[in-house]
Amino acid sequence: KKKKKKKKSPSPTVAMRRVLPNFATMSGIKSRFTPILPKNDELEHRGLVLDNGMTVLLVSNPKEKEIASVALAVARGHMSDPKEVPGMAHFCEHMLFLGNEAYPVEGEYKQYLRQHGGGANAYTSTTTTCYYFHVVSDYLEGAVDRFLNFFVSPLFTEDATLRELNAIESEYHKNLLGDSKRSYYLMKHLSNHEHDFSKFGSGNLHTLLDTPKEKGIDIREKLSAFYAENYSADIMSLVMRSDHSLDEMESWVLKGFTKVTSKGLQKKVDWEGSHFTPSELGKIAYYLPIGKKKSMNVRFPYSKIVPEKQRNSRVLTHVLGHEGKGSLCMYLRDKGWISGLTTSETIIDNFGHFSVSFTLTDEGHGRPFEVLAELFSFIEMMKGNMDEAKRVWEEERHVAQLKFDTSSKIRSSACASAYAAKLRHSDEPEEFLSGKQLLGELNVDDLKERLGDLEAKNMLVMIADEHPEEHAELQTEPWWGVKYSLKDITDAEYSQAATRCDVGRYTLPPPLKFLPETTEVYEGENPTADPEYLVEVEESTKGLVTTCWKQAAFNTPMMYLKMDMESPDITSTPFGQAATVFVSKILSIDLSEQFYELEDVNPWHFSYSLLYGYFSIFVTGYDDKMHAITEALLKAILTMDIKEATFNMVKEQRIREIEARNTKNPLELGATHLSQVINTVIPPYAETDKEVRNMTWEAVVKFFEDVKKSCNMKVIAIGNKQREASSDIAKNLAATLRAHNYGRDTNAPHCEIPIPHRVALPETPLAEHRILEHTPNPTNLDSSLILHYQLGPYTYQMSAHMEVLHQIISPRFFTSLRTKQQLGYIVSVSSACSFGVLSLNFKVQSGVQPPSVLHERVDAFLKETEEELRGFSENDLKEVISSAKQKLLVPPGNLGQLYSEIREKVLHGLGWDKEKRIVAELEKVTKEGLVEFYHTHIRPESWTDPCKRKVVSVYNFSDAHAETDMPGLQASVTRQLDDVEASIVHVDAQNPQVWKASMPLHPKDIKC
Repeated sequence: KKKKKKKKSPSPTVAMRRVLPNFATMSGIKSRFTPILPKNDELEHRGLVLDNGMTVLLVSNPKEKEIASVALAVARGHMSDPKEVPGMAHFCEHMLFLGNEAYPVEGEYKQYLRQHGGGANAYTSTTTTCYYFHVVSDYLEGAVDRFLNFFVSPLFTEDATLRELNAIESEYHKNLLGDSKRSYYLMKHLSNHEHDFSKFGSGNLHTLLDTPKEKGIDIREKLSAFYAENYSADIMSLVMRSDHSLDEMESWVLKGFTKVTSKGLQKKVDWEGSHFTPSELGKIAYYLPIGKKKSMNVRFPYSKIVPEKQRNSRVLTHVLGHEGKGSLCMYLRDKGWISGLTTSETIIDNFGHFSVSFTLTDEGHGRPFEVLAELFSFIEMMKGNMDEAKRVWEEERHVAQLKFDTSSKIRSSACASAYAAKLRHSDEPEEFLSGKQLLGELNVDDLKERLGDLEAKNMLVMIADEHPEEHAELQTEPWWGVKYSLKDITDAEYSQAATRCDVGRYTLPPPLKFLPETTEVYEGENPTADPEYLVEVEESTKGLVTTCWKQAAFNTPMMYLKMDMESPDITSTPFGQAATVFVSKILSIDLSEQFYELEDVNPWHFSYSLLYGYFSIFVTGYDDKMHAITEALLKAILTMDIKEATFNMVKEQRIREIEARNTKNPLELGATHLSQVINTVIPPYAETDKEVRNMTWEAVVKFFEDVKKSCNMKVIAIGNKQREASSDIAKNLAATLRAHNYGRDTNAPHCEIPIPHRVALPETPLAEHRILEHTPNPTNLDSSLILHYQLGPYTYQMSAHMEVLHQIISPRFFTSLRTKQQLGYIVSVSSACSFGVLSLNFKVQSGVQPPSVLHERVDAFLKETEEELRGFSENDLKEVISSAKQKLLVPPGNLGQLYSEIREKVLHGLGWDKEKRIVAELEKVTKEGLVEFYHTHIRPESWTDPCKRKVVSVYNFSDAHAETDMPGLQASVTRQLDDVEASIVHVDAQNPQVWKASMPLHPKDIKC
């Protein structure tokens, strides 16, 4: 018999983009909805409610290539944990990644995504668990099939169950160092223990393994039961966005997600009781922070929750959080009691609370009830100014409508997760976007009731304090080990808090300035659909201004403008770097008092760069007022007097930051050590710390005056402006600088700003540079390892090979060291280009093994990777290359993304066609070339072969590992690599200047 010829499989692109019928009447759909969208949203949307109750939103952008994203939110979180097994919802979230009946191999899902330019993650909150991923759009159908089986047939294998418990424990260890987590869980511990809000949602080995064993509970059976009870289609919200058609995406949904079973659950739970009863209120808790922060948080539970459309929290958060004239924040700052104030509202289904958080100064820390007296006096002022409150509300309402109508398109890779969470919480699916953003009429009665909830008898106060035992008996929160004391607020303290101050010093925010008079979008003389967009660079005759502009491409009347004041004084000395931080923090505070009202409509930010030597003002907002806003900001900066009181407050903060540095997580500390060693313009901490402690107000004033005189201005302006108008803004800013007699004299000898560049490590395969660091911290249980492979100066060819290699090894590294070996929660590979030098970085943070063992495990992985690369199929390599190319060629999805791309190219001197040139090099990548690249830069085929392997290892030790592992390593001068020994060059991260001076440097201006 003649064999039938096999039909060739169509390419992924052809197979996935076949013409499909209209699925409008296909079975499986209960109803459809049309979301209310911004006027300028040109994407196609389709809302579905499936027969099983699942809410689905499909978003299509057929006009241009996109990174596809998908998310599914389940309306159950850790408040649904069984009381006897805290952390179950979080554990279930982890386990769904580890195989199902259709795809049983652990790690296969993430490997598929990584090899096709994507990634995945998930989170568990109080009432929501959200799973999300992104991937190159041509491979979306395969990713969707793997993803949907999370919710159809998870395996929950015994082996994976036991191993993943260690990942939960590692994540728990990692979070022990976070003061925000610690204070949050202390607040939950102090809430009503009969309410589900009080549950320990994170979970650890104790709650998920040890305690269940003691009680005779089979954790795997409990996990399966939790999944069966809570993972129901009718409480799930699915979002899918891509450049595929709506019909095509709908077909995938109907083919797969209709299999998810429904159990007749409700999205919103009617939680019993109150999370704070009178028994938990009227108390003050003093707790010991990990860092040196001094803060006070005041929480007021709401007496009732009204429907979303009737809520007026925008008035409370805006007015109480205001920082301008007449505000609570400005008065308390001027008194020297606080350095910052924030407000927030938490609403969870049928209960919630309002929070006011103060960052205290040393003086304010000793006056908590005086601060509270001012808070309650401000609230009294609000109660007596309902007419003004209506005016503020109408302004907020107008701004909300304006921002909604002109909002930028959300980044495609982040779209699904953001929308899925909004859908989950929305009362009406049509209003999932508009319901949260648009405001109705002011409900005066509800506002009065909420203000009535903000009273002294209805509050829980938490104060970060280095000596909580001085206030009451010391206790320990059971899950995070937070040391705290708790006491009733006395009648005398209530009386002090209730003292009414002069409310005449307080006012509601003034009318908003700089509201746009027009939101017209400029079309340009020659509108272009070119995905590269029209970008030009103009240099002014005096070399003062660089202007980048573009024609409108996103149908938005917005602009992004950044003006940099460059000066060699900023980077030249440790004093300059220390003084720069002072100036930035002081001006940010003082400018916020003058321009806080800009935040709602035209957000601005004052910052600095120690690496590139500039102060920066960054403004995003409506192009209609950009000229006036930027000029007003610059004039204020040039004429502002640096207040001595503000300086003293900032100095207190900076010293506190220095003392708290050791409380950072090990990998963060390791990255800092590495940066100090291989970057030229970063001095040792000891030098800048000394300058901070010795800094004076007079020195900061003089420093900033010198910077203004020596600065060179550069402007990047991108958005809805014609070239001439955009250029005029930049030239006007330069003229403003000159008018105040500031700016570098262009006739004077040019003083070059020190350009940061990297130490060029020697090409010696059998030599390694090593940094050993131990930062004493009894709360930290983890050690960490960073392996920094320096590949060399940037070239498009090297960048292409690095990208392919990264996509191949990243998921395998995670699966091997995290999923299978369970070395720690943080396991990653990252590629980077810094100061024109490419690198590949391997990172592991572990509480179970010291850095030396982690290094051995990475070595073993790299040895296995060599064999895997040799066995990698040509077809798999083509898919990886195809994904890398598509990811690079995806155009910016909004103005913010375009700004980021242009800023990077301006900063690093990269060509506007960078992406196309890398794609051209990707087309030349072969398996043989990739293996050779790996041998050359990462691991040679034989240790006697010549290669360019250049590596720095950073070992950061926990207290326990420092005691057992560090002494021997300090004395070692060699390390075993297979059957040979590598020599070790120890580098002191605390004082690397001598070593850096002995090393060659990469060129300052690396040309591609």
